[in-house]
Amino acid sequence: MQTLAYDVDSSEEPTLPNNTIDDTLEPEGWPLRHPASRFEAAGATHPGRVRVRNEDTYGIFSDLRMCAVADGLGGRAGGEVASAMAIHEVQQALSRALPESESVASGAFAEAVSQANQAVHDAGLASQRLKGMATTFVGLLVTGGHAVIAHVGDSRAYRIRGGVAERLTLDHSMRELYLQTFKARADPAVAEKNASIVTRAVGARPQVRADVRVEELLPGDTFLLCSDGLWGLVSDEEMAFAVVRSPHLETALASLIATAYNRGGTDNITAVLVRPDAAGASRAELNA
Repeated sequence: MQTLAYDVDSSEEPTLPNNTIDDTLEPEGWPLRHPASRFEAAGATHPGRVRVRNEDTYGIFSDLRMCAVADGLGGRAGGEVASAMAIHEVQQALSRALPESESVASGAFAEAVSQANQAVHDAGLASQRLKGMATTFVGLLVTGGHAVIAHVGDSRAYRIRGGVAERLTLDHSMRELYLQTFKARADPAVAEKNASIVTRAVGARPQVRADVRVEELLPGDTFLLCSDGLWGLVSDEEMAFAVVRSPHLETALASLIATAYNRGGTDNITAVLVRPDAAGASRAELNA
């Protein structure tokens, strides 16, 4: 595995990835693509138009059939360190656990996020420069005929099935808490004032609990993992349309990130698209 970094002029259209953790590919262009036996994924990130640094990171690990997106919390030191560390630590923990079934994988994924939280939290305590660093996390692990999704914070997972995008995660944020509490009585203006305040993050406290969800796969399912820099500016309908109209994951990604960028690019923009096969593939098949 290697960390790839590029200098990107945020005044131009998105062209190259920025913060990436990737297990096999060399940096040959934008975005990065991982075709594997019954597992296809591509990811991309861009700093956007406003932020000086890109604190988002994405990871694609074809040997584990796992992908993740993490968004370092704005206003905290070391956001880019926290996001990269969180994904790295989750990948390492899952590599040791080697989950083979969805029942085992869900617990292993939650434990991996817990271990990553401890690592990020300890690193923040050990360094004055990184004190208080934290990050969101959303990851997807394909095992058998199921997708296991773990998340902390407000980075999201969507499933595109039958031309419709369905959100599979509930944000850990004051905005989401307000909307869920007041429902039809909620004032959109009040909700947006609380949009940037997360109630749960990796590294913010000594312990954190990831929400884990297991979904059965059907042929043609495509999953989108993304930071709020994308979902805050691109509608569910536009996500589905980009995937349905595009023959390749890279084309859909380019469309989604360009849409967010052209609508202001007010935050870092990061996404991973995953298209697993419902039949799945065994670890032996992947390593053959």
